[in-house]
Amino acid sequence: MAADARRETGVGAWAVIGPFMLETVFALREARALLAPVFIAIVLTFVLTSVLASCVRWLRRRGVPKMLGAFMLVAAPLASTLPLAASLARPLTL
Repeated sequence: MAADARRETGVGAWAVIGPFMLETVFALREARALLAPVFIAIVLTFVLTSVLASCVRWLRRRGVPKMLGAFMLVAAPLASTLPLAASLARPLTL
């Protein structure tokens, strides 16, 4: 008798959990256009944080203050990217 009650409870639980799992899969599939950039941003944040932190440590061992080293590592790519983007955008304008 107890085994039948457990079996019924298990079937009832799967009757609720199964559709919920399917709905979750379909919702994630529909939201991938939104979730993909978010996921990429999170991964890049972790990768860049670990890489830049090791570069800042290396600069600190060579006598560069921590704040100046972090500023240089952030400003250098921006300083090289902005003129490149401006030169590419100029031919697009009339």
